[in-house]
Amino acid sequence: MKAQTPDDFDILAYINPLIGCSNGGNVFSGASLLYGMAEAVADIDSCERQGGFTMDGANVAGLSMMHDSGTGGNPNLGNFPIFPYTSCPKNDINRYVFSKRDRAAFESFDNATVFAKPGTFGITLDSGIETEMTTTHASLFRFTFPKNYDVYRNWMAQQLLILQNTTELSDSRQGNATIIVNPETGRITGSARFLPSFGSGSYVLHFRTDFRGAGIFDSGIFVDSRANTVVKL
Repeated sequence: MKAQTPDDFDILAYINPLIGCSNGGNVFSGASLLYGMAEAVADIDSCERQGGFTMDGANVAGLSMMHDSGTGGNPNLGNFPIFPYTSCPKNDINRYVFSKRDRAAFESFDNATVFAKPGTFGITLDSGIETEMTTTHASLFRFTFPKNYDVYRNWMAQQLLILQNTTELSDSRQGNATIIVNPETGRITGSARFLPSFGSGSYVLHFRTDFRGAGIFDSGIFVDSRANTVVKL
């Protein structure tokens, strides 16, 4: 019998990031490097979302890259969440469900589809969209859309949509955000000022989102319920 060597032992196989993410644990259970700033996970519309994700039956409100862990108190961070849709009604970006509360009512998931291990996190939404995420110095998201949209609300042949919002978990944004969308590449850049969950003062966070895969059919920046490509302040 061959003795096990240290090189044969994978300690990561014994780590379950989902421990503590529910029942008031407030633990961040998503993808991150050791001591990394980028922390990617699905954000849940729950009063226990201090770490972003929980398995208490609430729906997904977005997927974001900044989180706390074990904080208690009010939810914090979860800035600039993105959200994938299987279609736009009539391929018109002005017709889709865009508010955070509407999104949360729209996108449920089964806890059995959640996948988490050190450095990666995944979840399949009930719309059929598979989401996977990991991090380096940035957060990387991969969306796999259902091949047959007709199975999901008869949305065959309609355009896919990815939304990015300029809010965060506690809706503490101060004033308006600044955002620019490149209509050719889809690159989104912007910034906003937010309040912390503890202490005084505020902080400004900047972001850039790039896309690779499908081409750009249309783009826009929403103010109220209308979209255009003009810079917003």
